[in-house]
Amino acid sequence: LEDSALTAALGRAAPGEAPAVEVARQRGVLTGVLADIVSTFSPSIVVLGGFLTDVAPRDLDGYARRVCAEARPTVGRSLVVRLAELVENRLLYGAAEAAFDDQVLAAEVLERWCADL
Repeated sequence: LEDSALTAALGRAAPGEAPAVEVARQRGVLTGVLADIVSTFSPSIVVLGGFLTDVAPRDLDGYARRVCAEARPTVGRSLVVRLAELVENRLLYGAAEAAFDDQVLAAEVLERWCADL
C-alpha cells in the first residue's frame, strides 16, 4: 500500500477490527522500545518517521508521558515526542541522496566538472 492508502485504511478501522488491534499492539511494542531508548540515551525529543507516523497515537504528549512512565525514573521527564514533518517528501531525500552516490561524485566526474568552471 502507498502511505496515503495505509493511513486512510488505518483511519477507517473501527476499534476491535484487525487493523486497529494490530496498530494497538505495535504501539505497545513501540512504547517499550522508546522507553528503553529514553532510559539509555535520555533524549529531550524523539521524532517518529516513516510508518511510525501511522502507528503513533494522536495524543503525542500523552504518549510521551506513557513512554516516560516505562522508562527509568531518573530520565525522560521532559520528553517530547513529535512526528516527522517531512515524511510525505521522503522520496525526494532518496533522489537527493542519489546525487551523492559514488558514481556521481567519482573523482573523474569531479575533475571534469572542475575543468569546466
